[in-house]
Amino acid sequence: MRRLKGFRIKNTRGITLLALIITIIILLIIAGISIVGLTGKNGLIKNAGQAKQGTEIANEKEILEKATVQSMAQDSRGNIKKENLENKLDEEAGEGKTEVIENEENLVVKFEESNRYYEIDKNGNVSEPIKTIEDEYAGDLTKGEKCDGSKEKPFKINCIEDLVAFSIMNNGGDENLEIDSFDFKDSYVILTRSLDFKSIFSYNDYKTTKYGDLNKDGITDNIKTELIKNNENCIGFTPIGINKTYSFSGVFLGNGFEINNIYENSETVAGLFGYIENATISDLGISGNLISKKGSAGGIVAVNYAYYGTVDIKNCYNKCNITAEHVSEYEGVGGIVGGGNTTSSNLNIINCYNEGKISLNQVSSYNPAVGAGGIVGSFRSKNILNIYNSYNIGEIVSVSNAAGILGGTWAEGTLNLTNCCNYGEITGDDVYNIINTLRYYGSGEVTNLTNCYYLENNKEGKDSEYVTSFNKEQSSNIVNKLNEYKNENINDINNPTKEWYDWKIGENSYPIFDKKN
Repeated sequence: MRRLKGFRIKNTRGITLLALIITIIILLIIAGISIVGLTGKNGLIKNAGQAKQGTEIANEKEILEKATVQSMAQDSRGNIKKENLENKLDEEAGEGKTEVIENEENLVVKFEESNRYYEIDKNGNVSEPIKTIEDEYAGDLTKGEKCDGSKEKPFKINCIEDLVAFSIMNNGGDENLEIDSFDFKDSYVILTRSLDFKSIFSYNDYKTTKYGDLNKDGITDNIKTELIKNNENCIGFTPIGINKTYSFSGVFLGNGFEINNIYENSETVAGLFGYIENATISDLGISGNLISKKGSAGGIVAVNYAYYGTVDIKNCYNKCNITAEHVSEYEGVGGIVGGGNTTSSNLNIINCYNEGKISLNQVSSYNPAVGAGGIVGSFRSKNILNIYNSYNIGEIVSVSNAAGILGGTWAEGTLNLTNCCNYGEITGDDVYNIINTLRYYGSGEVTNLTNCYYLENNKEGKDSEYVTSFNKEQSSNIVNKLNEYKNENINDINNPTKEWYDWKIGENSYPIFDKKN
């Protein structure tokens, strides 16, 4: 009996231990499944959170739509006024629960508790929640020392604060703002998204006053007001490379993004970049209003100023209205580049176009290298200027030399203009359809005009014998010729057409770029 009893006890213990181990394993498996079910990608907790968020958004939009309809009803013309909307939101959501902000032509409503923003257009349409920038390193191009300006780790422009800091750093720094001077020579800088000076969503904190009196009117406002306020005494944004000493000589990659609604009212040069030397700027669009009171002005670059090296501007376009009030010799105003007085450097412009109005109001004295152009305003160099595959559609008004692509010239090197078109109306004393060829000076080699076209207009330019005219009905034929030239020369190492965009007919019936290629 004892042995039997002992046997039974031993056997019972063995079974109990095994059962316990199995039970624990099963419980762990169940627990694991439960944890995943609760916290996984499609877990109950996440789904519950998403459902709660969806309910909150639906409720906020319902409040907005109701308040918007009521505020529109209060106006005799059905417009949405900020004050009316604020009052109705206080009634619907509770006093102090929302904030109404003017943003460009629309109104933005922020719900304080959820920190969600919605935009309401002039027709009363309410947007989905808008994602805002949350950059703890706003104004720091290194992004917490993660970026060093190398090709592998380029400096980053994520918001308007970064763009302002970029300008200050390149232009010698500011001790009061504790922003050090930095030489961007050979450094890489990238734009990570499109920015709009008038939109609160392009700022990390549009209310900040930490950058002081940026527009130099004697009053410190928030950064957004400082940059868009266009009173006569406000200078707006300061160009990157404000003078020869601080010329930008790095690589700026726009990545296909835009910088919109820039405003400059400069005593000297005007442009996103002021002076550049041995630099590359690519894949960038710009819009806004640029004014130079005394000096060159250009949408992308005001002045190509270089003694050596090469400047490359590729895949860029301008939609700014650009005005040079007064220029002297070798200065000008252009959609892409304003002016340039170089010696041993080359300038290459590829796949660029202008849609903005270009105006030159006064010149100090007659000079052939002063002018206004859709792509380049004026150019002087002993080396090479290449303008490939580019066009102008903007109006050009000038008291001096005016041309669809290149205005004033005093070249002692070689000018190559290939696959270029002008459709913009040109008004001035000396009008040229494409290039100021009759003002070609110096001991240079040659001016090459290849496959260039201009739209017939009322005033024939002085270079008509060198280029070909066409009307809208012939646009398809011109598109074919532009693309044929590109394809025929694609393997010519001296003619890098592999980078060129294809052409197509645009909505305006003119040949424009087909950027899909």
